[in-house]
Amino acid sequence: MSSRLFLSLIHGLREFGRVLIRPVTTEFPLFFISVLMLDGVSVVQNIHGNMVTPSEMFSAGWIFNRLSLVCLYSYALACVACWARKWPVKALCYAVVLTLTTIDRFVQFNFMSHISPETIRLMAETNGRETSEFLHTFMSTAPSRQALVMTLPYLMLITVGEWWRKRLATFLSGRIIKFLLIVFLLPLMCNGVCGLKVFATLAQVETTDDLSRWLQKNMVYYDAISHCIYSFAGVEVAARDMRKAIASTRRGLEHEQVTLTQSDSLHLVLVIGESHIKWHSSLYGYEHETNPLLKSEQKRGNLSIFDNVISPYNQTSSVLKNILCCNDIASGERWFQFPFLPAIFKRAGYRVTMCDNQREMFVGAVFSFALNSFLYDPYIQEVSYDVVNTHSKPYDGDMVKELAQQWIDSSAPSFTIIHLQGQHHDARERFPADGRYRVFTADSVLRNEHYITAEKRQKIADYDNAMRYNDEVLHAIYDLYRDKNAVVVYVADHGEEIFDFRDSMGRKLDERITSLYAKYQFEIPFMIWCSDRYRNTHANEMTAIAEASVRPFTSGRLCHLLLHLGHVSTRFYRAERDVLSPEYECGRRVINGHLDYDSIVGRAMTEGREIRPH
Repeated sequence: MSSRLFLSLIHGLREFGRVLIRPVTTEFPLFFISVLMLDGVSVVQNIHGNMVTPSEMFSAGWIFNRLSLVCLYSYALACVACWARKWPVKALCYAVVLTLTTIDRFVQFNFMSHISPETIRLMAETNGRETSEFLHTFMSTAPSRQALVMTLPYLMLITVGEWWRKRLATFLSGRIIKFLLIVFLLPLMCNGVCGLKVFATLAQVETTDDLSRWLQKNMVYYDAISHCIYSFAGVEVAARDMRKAIASTRRGLEHEQVTLTQSDSLHLVLVIGESHIKWHSSLYGYEHETNPLLKSEQKRGNLSIFDNVISPYNQTSSVLKNILCCNDIASGERWFQFPFLPAIFKRAGYRVTMCDNQREMFVGAVFSFALNSFLYDPYIQEVSYDVVNTHSKPYDGDMVKELAQQWIDSSAPSFTIIHLQGQHHDARERFPADGRYRVFTADSVLRNEHYITAEKRQKIADYDNAMRYNDEVLHAIYDLYRDKNAVVVYVADHGEEIFDFRDSMGRKLDERITSLYAKYQFEIPFMIWCSDRYRNTHANEMTAIAEASVRPFTSGRLCHLLLHLGHVSTRFYRAERDVLSPEYECGRRVINGHLDYDSIVGRAMTEGREIRPH
């Protein structure tokens, strides 16, 4: 009885294996070429690239996960063709994969991106004439020709593969070959099925902030089909957010009173830095002199440095939406439930300018899409800005020069937002190639940890040079307002890592947050510069700034400070959230939506562990 059961089990497994592998053996050209087109070639390139230049994110598990989902998609296409047994159906399968791959390559080569929510939205919003103009402009470019030429080898493979399909099927029908195929493909496809559960979590994403975090946690999926899935989801999520944000701003402008309580032709400037590590600033004790010009402003008494400020997130998109709306994260308030701050300033009578040097920096990237779909929505632009820049500049200094040339001297108060590229990765691309900006070299970095190499010393030096260039950019902004009644508030969107306390650079969003992790990625530089004219006529505000500089603060409450400085009266202003107010209450400083920053850092201090960064 037991031997009969065992034989039945063996027969059942054999039959299962035969049915499972049949689509692959019968439609092997479709399966194999689909794997190559979707991600196989890219995987091989990554393996070769890692052999030449090892990468910390490269691993066998990373390759296995990438291939798993691609094999599953290709297997599904092979099943469709195998069961349909009709050439038009198979041709459609080839056409889908070839079209998606070509579009993805076209976007990648022309815009340094992939199929993204922005791509889908632009396709949906483009009419026939605009499509014709777009194709006429881009189809003749070298990157577009390269994308089209890359389809030719696949077309040749399809032709040869289909010509030899029956012979391949006969060859692959051998027992040993079948067994090897099952052993190789079964683990990949089982892992691919498990990988599909991440798209179930995508269906639960409610906001564009959640979408950005979802993508950061699932960046292993690089194929065109996965790009399409999250891109279509992203368009719907962004539209949902925008409907709520527009409704909140509309209510705030139409039904709430907004007034200017003091008219002194103030020029209020908000400068938003990028990936600015506080502990690489000589203003905060760093060993390299990265801020000589800002130090001179501090000595003159124009610049006030705040000691204990954090960012609520370590993602630009999430940070900007939360610092430019009047919500409070610790109280469970969402950014789209409150009016947009520039719209409030414009309603109060300010001339509002948006000068964004990241607007075209990462066209198509999901984090850029999540932010730009809000900042540059047609309604938001109409009610919020008087002037908006349309093009980014290669370097921040170029953008400041353009701002100076377009300056309009007016008696009306102005509110200007300047969003810098700052020290965004790759730092060596953030300052001109001119030798005078290469102050620091690998030899300047006196680090001897076991993981520090000559290449990593150079990366640290590049970052410090970008810091020094940022110092010059900020000084140029101060010069633009030096003879005016002006206040310039500088806040970094978030911090960064550059091999500071471990063998890691950039920002990793899905790991456990330790004290040093929090210090580097969430604690940020924050400073307020005041012109001499402002200092001489606003003694009370200068005293408030000096007293506030030592208070713990989160940039998530920045709008209340700006409303205070701008003398804008609105019910959305809360004195207890304004660090300049004597009624200020720090409360919980929340990071990543729910974690208590001071609890994380304080616990390390209580346990006697050193948390002072390198």
